[in-house]
Amino acid sequence: MMRLSLFLFAGLLLTAGTIAAPVDDRVTVPTGGERGLTVADLRPHPASGNTYNEAWSYTFVLNDGMQATLSLSRANLGSLMSPVSGAEFSISGFNGQTYRAAKQYDAEDLVFSESDHRLQVRPDIYFEGTLPQRHRVRFKAGKNGTEYEVDLSFSDIAAGLTWGDGVFRLGDERVGMFLHIPYARVSGTVTVDGRTEQVSGTATMDHTFQTNFAPKLIRSAYRYVQHSDDAQVGYFIRPADRFEDRVIGLAAVRENGRFRLRRPESLQIVSTRRAQGAEVPRQLAVQYVGGGQTILNRERDQQTFSVFDELSGLQKTLARRYVGGEVVVFRGRGTTNQRGRIVYDYLVVK
Repeated sequence: MMRLSLFLFAGLLLTAGTIAAPVDDRVTVPTGGERGLTVADLRPHPASGNTYNEAWSYTFVLNDGMQATLSLSRANLGSLMSPVSGAEFSISGFNGQTYRAAKQYDAEDLVFSESDHRLQVRPDIYFEGTLPQRHRVRFKAGKNGTEYEVDLSFSDIAAGLTWGDGVFRLGDERVGMFLHIPYARVSGTVTVDGRTEQVSGTATMDHTFQTNFAPKLIRSAYRYVQHSDDAQVGYFIRPADRFEDRVIGLAAVRENGRFRLRRPESLQIVSTRRAQGAEVPRQLAVQYVGGGQTILNRERDQQTFSVFDELSGLQKTLARRYVGGEVVVFRGRGTTNQRGRIVYDYLVVK
């Protein structure tokens, strides 16, 4: 059995290309209206099938232009390899440099504790705390000779939201989306390679799961966060060609001191700019049910990497054949049509 990085497949599970096929499966959005989240939404959901995967993903906008991400995840990869859990931390603008550490562990290392709402993949890699009252994240690990340590505490936490049961259906498959932290303030320390920085800023955290590999489900995915001016956050997915052409996802906008959800009705790629051998959206336009539009302008990539970067030549060849392409991640900063400043996380296939 070939051993490949979990984060190779974290990218592939989130977004990948697919071979065009006739539309034969309906896309169904969650029934019911906006609702608050509970611990039942936060904990790992029951895994179904042998390709189930799940991730809890943070985006941080920190002082001095720093931008960071942290994710905890688990993945069932079918016959390709045994189930795994993992964690990834990345940061740009730290001492003028960009760093990334992706770690893989055994599936049984991921444990959730009901008593303190703690999700742990290692003793020093976890989140904990009853939302929205309190929350904390820790990440301590080494990667390629560089040591990382992150300790961040959250305050002013906005209550989490989703639509109905949070589950979108693509034919017989399911995609779950939960926005546990639309907005929070964070403070603490980040240490990379022996240098420690006191940091403060804002954060979001979303939680997703899928019951199958992305090549069978979706074409692309886009996440953005705006924590300046009128705060908003969104995560959108374009289903694979065999499904009806209907964007899925959710967005939340702060209105009169609280966040309210918006349902995306359509997503249009207005323009692209070629980078790293791929056509990457330069401008996206999202239309919402009931009216309103958000235009996302990708302006400056701060971090770019292929999910195949850690593979050998032979593994890259096998992986490309297996998924039908190579996934590249673009993380950076841009603006909206309301002139708000955003950070984004796009995944595209070349």
